[in-house]
Amino acid sequence: ELLLKSNHLDQISGLATLIKHSEFDDFDNLNEFRPELIVKLEDIVRSNDFKTSKFQKKRLSIIIYNTELNYPHNKRETLGKTFNEVNNDYLLYQDISIRANHILDSL
Repeated sequence: ELLLKSNHLDQISGLATLIKHSEFDDFDNLNEFRPELIVKLEDIVRSNDFKTSKFQKKRLSIIIYNTELNYPHNKRETLGKTFNEVNNDYLLYQDISIRANHILDSL
């Protein structure tokens, strides 16, 4: 929530980077943040009160780039998984990257 509400670009950058680097730590039970985050970003862009101010554009760009939402490669472990499991992971990251790039294009 702080990532989406902060008015300080350096704080946004730091939080986004922290989220990205801690995504597969045992500390947060290997929590995958991307599906939830992309939905929240899409909701922000679709909301009636969203303004594409210079600050908002910068905020969304920083979040997407620092969390690598626009990066389509599978980031999950592949060892021990079936082909279908690996393919589903791949499709998830592809979908999220397409959606993130759509947001970037709209800015």
